[in-house]
Amino acid sequence: EPKAALFDNDWNPTLIGQHWIDLTRKRWWTEETMTTDEDGKLSLRGFKGTYSIECDAVTEAVTLGNEKAAVTLRLGK
Repeated sequence: EPKAALFDNDWNPTLIGQHWIDLTRKRWWTEETMTTDEDGKLSLRGFKGTYSIECDAVTEAVTLGNEKAAVTLRLGK
């Protein structure tokens, strides 16, 4: 088993693998449930990556990079 392996031969995480899982699924993971303000707006700071924003069965994907990003969800008719 190589020293940098994330999993052993039985697919159990190695020490390095568990650290990687903790970083990517806990520390670097952004999952929020929020409520908009009286103007229907909210603000969230997240890590770089692609997010799925859902509200009342409307879903929009946004990718955060080095620049600020804005997403507008149109609800109802």
